[in-house]
Amino acid sequence: MKKYLLFILLAFIPCFVYAQFDVVSTQPANNAKSVPLTTTISVTFSEALDTAALNQYREQAWYANLDSVLSRGYSADMKTTFANVVLAPNHSYFLAFTYVKALSGAIISTPYVFYFTTGADFSPYSVSGNVFSGSTGVTAENAIVALSVNSVIKSDRPQFVAWANVNSNGSYTLPNIPNGMYWPIAAKDVDNNGQIDPTDGIDVLAIGDSVVVAGASLTNIGLTFLRIGPSTFHQAVTIADSLSKTLPSDKVLKQITSWNVDSSGKSTNWEFSYSVNGNTSGQTIHVNPYVSSVEITNQGNFNGIKYLRTLSNPSLAAASATIIANVENAGGRQFRAKPHLVTVQFEASMTLGDQTNNQYSMLVPDFSQNYWGVTYAFGYNVNDTTWQELESRYFLCNFTSGAIIASTSVAPSTGDQPKSFALYQNYPNPSNPSTTISYTIPSRSYVTISVFNTLGQKVAELVNGDKAAGTYAVRFDAAGLASGVYLYRIQAGSFVQTKKLVIMK
Repeated sequence: MKKYLLFILLAFIPCFVYAQFDVVSTQPANNAKSVPLTTTISVTFSEALDTAALNQYREQAWYANLDSVLSRGYSADMKTTFANVVLAPNHSYFLAFTYVKALSGAIISTPYVFYFTTGADFSPYSVSGNVFSGSTGVTAENAIVALSVNSVIKSDRPQFVAWANVNSNGSYTLPNIPNGMYWPIAAKDVDNNGQIDPTDGIDVLAIGDSVVVAGASLTNIGLTFLRIGPSTFHQAVTIADSLSKTLPSDKVLKQITSWNVDSSGKSTNWEFSYSVNGNTSGQTIHVNPYVSSVEITNQGNFNGIKYLRTLSNPSLAAASATIIANVENAGGRQFRAKPHLVTVQFEASMTLGDQTNNQYSMLVPDFSQNYWGVTYAFGYNVNDTTWQELESRYFLCNFTSGAIIASTSVAPSTGDQPKSFALYQNYPNPSNPSTTISYTIPSRSYVTISVFNTLGQKVAELVNGDKAAGTYAVRFDAAGLASGVYLYRIQAGSFVQTKKLVIMK
């Protein structure tokens, strides 16, 4: 009897071991034609979805070229996710995803894609080739490959027209491709965390040169994985030195800056600012994980660097890892760990060179020398170009040794409840070209801060919104304004105050 019972149990075990969380059906079905222009797109799974995870990873793991999404939702049993959409006539569409999680914890990590068209048929052309591991050692199986109508390296989110899985042997075929120019890309979520982020140094990416489909299919388009991640200062210097050979012979390096610096001193964005043509114009070399480039500096930004001292021998400067380690040990670690609202972001940035006219100038003991400057700050992005800084701490470090020379907090801690309204004098003042304006409000208020020229014309609006009680700091970049005297004014409820600031370029 015991043996018989054991046999029964063993017979059922494979059902649990091999049960899979999978796609049951899609609407429209894969390769459907003549789909109505107003329709519902849906994907039904074998288990109830973890909708919180799906909403969290939708931007990173779900891709489509849908024109207009009217609404989204889930079925009552949570097994189906759907979107009501408006489509264009005679147009081909796809919907793809790389990661979906069920309430049970099961995940779909093999990419899935289906196609449909509002026309009578699909385009007959395709793009095919192979994805190679390169030096990464990552196999192409379960990777995705896609075509974008815009350059992947110049776009925050590529506009894909086609998507396909990569086969276990590395081959792929992207179907239904209309005539046009495209940029191929392949990627793989190596750590299987629900998002493809090559800047983490784990996931891999391959970016190909542009291809043109013109009345025929393309074959043998090869893509090779790269493991991309943030770089150290000296790695960036090596790349910039190579690219600087394309600049005019009278180039002069003025400043090196970086943003999004991690706790090991690596950054995804290093900027090398040069003056050229007899110090009458500027050019900037960008070193980032995807591609390094050279661009002409706009006049406003050039005015901010043209008077800076030459930055000689940057390769002799202290390593960025050393700088950040020293900053962490000098109070940076405690500052970084301070509790804030989840909407507030931490950002570390670095500047190497002449610190005469910037946020570090108050710390400089000898203005004839170059220094490392490091900012630790909490804030949030108001829009694509404006960073609202709430609290920050500045560190000045020795150029060659990286030793901490001085540090300070620019804005008072937001932990203490202010007891009155106040608008503080901007710092630095005069500014060239950026400055920080701090203010406090003792109770929730609708706050506006605007900058005016001496004719009373508003030239900038820095704050316009509801603010909780606290101490705030906002950075004002005056690169596009002429030198002179300006006024900045706060209005918070009935409180109004105006102060002067000077821009000197």
